Amino acid sequence: MSSSPIYRHRGLKVRYSDPLPSGETVPEPVPVGCLVFPQYDPGATSQLTELSALESLQRFIEARVFIGNPIESRKVEDLLDWIAGVRRYALRYSDLGQAARMVRELLTQ
Repeated sequence: MSSSPIYRHRGLKVRYSDPLPSGETVPEPVPVGCLVFPQYDPGATSQLTELSALESLQRFIEARVFIGNPIESRKVEDLLDWIAGVRRYALRYSDLGQAARMVRELLTQ
């Protein structure tokens, strides 16, 4: 992943990880395996922490995920229901390679 290009998105530097080996494709949509909210901390020991659905919704809002304009309570409720149906984690890390391995391991569970 450290060789992945760096992009700027809403003032942040981001890298995207392709979960599939190079050239492999998925013939149809697959369900979300889990949500991972990463946070780089240069002094941290890599650690996954399980999040509640509400904590995860808060992270979506902090990341400025578009929920609609105007925001309607039904859309927020639908998003929260969807979030509640998947595993959710905060990932604090200092080593990108280790963080990527931790996410891959989550996806095999």
